[in-house]
Amino acid sequence: MLEPHIKILATIYTALLMTAIAVLMVYGGFEMQQPTFKGQRMKAIMVDISQLKATQKSTKKPKKVSQQTKPKKTPKKQPKEKPIQKVTPPKKKPAEIVKPKIDKEKLKREKQKQEQEREKEQQELKRIKKLQEEIRKKKLKAKKEREQAEKDLQELVDNIQKEEQTIA
Repeated sequence: MLEPHIKILATIYTALLMTAIAVLMVYGGFEMQQPTFKGQRMKAIMVDISQLKATQKSTKKPKKVSQQTKPKKTPKKQPKEKPIQKVTPPKKKPAEIVKPKIDKEKLKREKQKQEQEREKEQQELKRIKKLQEEIRKKKLKAKKEREQAEKDLQELVDNIQKEEQTIA
């Protein structure tokens, strides 16, 4: 919330502003115009209700009641009670099974796409198997070459040791 001294300043500022606007209106040549009414003007008259009731009673003609004819009292007819009808809800028809329209051409295209995908997968598997087989063969070949190189190296070492023994 605002502090009290700020509230006081705001109130003073608002009062000065309103005073300035009023002074400008009075001395600035601002003139109030009479309101103009468009359409029809109505004239209102105040009437006492008691006078209104008195005039209505005097305008009605009293009915003459003859002694011979007595007004008949007609019993008020009560409405006949209607028998309560049992309302049974209408039987619901079993929901019809709506079979979707099958587009045979679309199904054929989808089957063809699936078959093509399967073929691609099979071809990819075959390619991978071939590559694995080639890798296995290369490993075997490299292993044999390494073993052969080790044998050759061992023979060289043995030959060198024999020569050293013969020299020594």
